[in-house]
Amino acid sequence: MDLYNNLKWSLNINNSHTQLTNKVLLLRRIQPCITLEMRKLYYNYFISPTFDYGFKLWQSASKHTLLKIPNIQKRTARMLLDKSWEQPSNQLFKEINWLPLQSRDTYHVALLDFKIHNDLAPNYLNTMLLFTYKTLVMNCALNPTVT
Repeated sequence: MDLYNNLKWSLNINNSHTQLTNKVLLLRRIQPCITLEMRKLYYNYFISPTFDYGFKLWQSASKHTLLKIPNIQKRTARMLLDKSWEQPSNQLFKEINWLPLQSRDTYHVALLDFKIHNDLAPNYLNTMLLFTYKTLVMNCALNPTVT
């Protein structure tokens, strides 16, 4: 991920879009030679991590700029399953057990929260959460109107 001087994500999203498109085009080229399972592996190892690392950061970007990224996921699902462009993406995601990007983001946050609360996360995260919790408790004790 690149952070630019003007702190806008549009250039970063455009660069990531280009990288993702190139990876999807490569998948399209090798698609006739590999099985569905191999296509899923390719997606999981070469395409999906870019979604996971970038999507959380890009939440502050404009909706118009951000729309490019989920469209790549939808296009890839259609291509993997050899389905027409009219096929709804949610059905395709269910067929190949994928979550849409927004749901994936929610899943990762919930998973991290679970790990923190069950002492499965790294210590620095447990410390940060404990500090935030203690601060919230102290603020509530000093000012009962704070919730």
